[in-house]
Amino acid sequence: MRTLSALSICFCLGLAASQLSAQAPTGPKSDVVVLQNGAAVPCRIVSSTAEMLRIEYRPAGAAGLMTRDVPWTEIRSADFVMDEEFHALLRTTDAARDGARLASRWETVLPLLARPNHPGGDLGLAFASACMASPTPTVRAKALEICDVIISNDWNPQRRAQARWTRIQTLVALNRSQDALAESRKILADHSTDEWLAVRVLLFTGKHSFEALKQIQSENPRWEEDDLVVPERNRLFHESVECSVKPSLFHGTQEESATAGLWQAAAVLEFDGNVSAAADCAQDILHLYPKAKEAGEAREFLVKHKLPLEVPVTLPELPEEPAKPMEKPAAEASKEPESARRKRYAKPESNSKPPAP
Repeated sequence: MRTLSALSICFCLGLAASQLSAQAPTGPKSDVVVLQNGAAVPCRIVSSTAEMLRIEYRPAGAAGLMTRDVPWTEIRSADFVMDEEFHALLRTTDAARDGARLASRWETVLPLLARPNHPGGDLGLAFASACMASPTPTVRAKALEICDVIISNDWNPQRRAQARWTRIQTLVALNRSQDALAESRKILADHSTDEWLAVRVLLFTGKHSFEALKQIQSENPRWEEDDLVVPERNRLFHESVECSVKPSLFHGTQEESATAGLWQAAAVLEFDGNVSAAADCAQDILHLYPKAKEAGEAREFLVKHKLPLEVPVTLPELPEEPAKPMEKPAAEASKEPESARRKRYAKPESNSKPPAP
């Protein structure tokens, strides 16, 4: 095949894009390559590498198809439709059955993860999830490797966040809960963390702290009298409550997570013996998220403890205004002129003169 210069390629593709109405394909949805000059070219991406795309397209006025290699330096973005096998692999959950095909296809998309609009990261997430669900530890460990690649290279920030969450779940599946918790706390300390990820990590941390709280009290029935246990016990309690209620306070639009957090906080507070505070969480669920799956359990909790389903609305009492003292009637003005009157409480001056020396 004759090799064209980058300028010739752009000219040909730009000409094709300028006459799309006549040359647009009528079959299934095609790939689209957007050049640096803004021209969008419908085509079929035959293959892709880290250096270029090989596309098949129909030039304006031509009867047949042409194939060209287009360097990435000449491309602004590319919309990849992908083939049926790719979409089928996105739905797989069995690493034992489809692991070889997933691994092979994953290797082909690795060089393209950083390219805008490329869906290779979706395949990586599917591959990682299938590996995580495997009963074999070595296969599960493969999920960590895949997640690290996505976190470091994927162009899509949401997929990077999903990979971080999958990584935490994989650590738990590998019985590395302490590593998962340490990673969660590191994520929460980063104020730029994706909101979707932050909510899930908050709930995970709150749940883990609650489990540790129950364990420490079970191992130390008289913990209140042990000065060595009290600080850690109280830290776990406050961390579990704080992480559980934060989704509803700061991410209330994520209703499923917010409700789960409120119900988790209610469980922690009830365990602590504070039924009144637990009831507040249950009432918030009924008031804010009445259609949530936890609403039924919240209602049963309140009925069990014979507490109102809603917080009674009470208007704040206004402070009473102090009674104003009665004003005394103004005294009648003296007829004596001011210059002749002695001021009240003024000590009279003596008219006697001191003796002469």
